[in-house]
Amino acid sequence: MTPPSTYASPIPPLAEPARTARTGGYDRFGNPQDTVHDLQAAPVVAARPMPYPRRIARPRSVLLAVFLAALLGPIGLLYSSRVGALVTSTFFLLIALPVVPFWPEWVFVAAVPVYVLSVMWAFFATLGRNATIAFQHRWTVHSVTRPTGRR
Repeated sequence: MTPPSTYASPIPPLAEPARTARTGGYDRFGNPQDTVHDLQAAPVVAARPMPYPRRIARPRSVLLAVFLAALLGPIGLLYSSRVGALVTSTFFLLIALPVVPFWPEWVFVAAVPVYVLSVMWAFFATLGRNATIAFQHRWTVHSVTRPTGRR
């Protein structure tokens, strides 16, 4: 007589692997695509590419930034750089506060370097901002051109 088995339930059948097919191609921007289709269900539709998640700012005028900084000093620098306006205003106060109580007519000694610094900061900050915007615009979905066919 054989001893009873310790495993009483039947062995479940192995599950069949899902039948899938891969199709390739290119999307409308020329990027390679790889779509997986389940052959037992409805075909999977590839989602449209997501647009760039942030809105890209428009470039600022370098001439207007320099003009405002030359006319208004650190306040005009707010057009191109908020940090620059804060730094140059602080710089002006650090230079002007010790000078004004003793020699009020010499306050321009503090004003001239700050105005020159404000104009230079406005020029370079606006150029840098416009270069950053151009770089971001180059990598957006909307700026990618569609590839031409074979020649």
